[in-house]
Amino acid sequence: MNGTATRLNESGSLVVGMGDRKKTVAPSEIIYLAGDSNYSRLIRSRKPAVMVSITITKYETILPDFIRVHKQYIVNPAFVKRLIPGDIHRNGAKIQLRNGKLLPVARRRFLKIQDQLLELVKRAGN
Repeated sequence: MNGTATRLNESGSLVVGMGDRKKTVAPSEIIYLAGDSNYSRLIRSRKPAVMVSITITKYETILPDFIRVHKQYIVNPAFVKRLIPGDIHRNGAKIQLRNGKLLPVARRRFLKIQDQLLELVKRAGN
């Protein structure tokens, strides 16, 4: 499914143009976004992925509660299971999602992501 022009509507859902019709996607159903040049794939729970002709950088602005973990990936923190540090053998850090998917984490982003996830856990505990 391909789409264009994404924005948030009044209820907080993404509005994705699908040719001559529009589709709404709730941010809560997005597991992660995968960037591919000028396109992004919205990987959703229990629904097919949606390909949109919007860059992943634009989604950082549209979905400020999501976390940029790599130049190609933005994740919904609600679907994060754990953050896995890299090891001495140069295996890079990963983020594991609740569906078991492992995504790479940029070395430069690791500490910031760790702080963001810890902050979310603290807020959830209060």
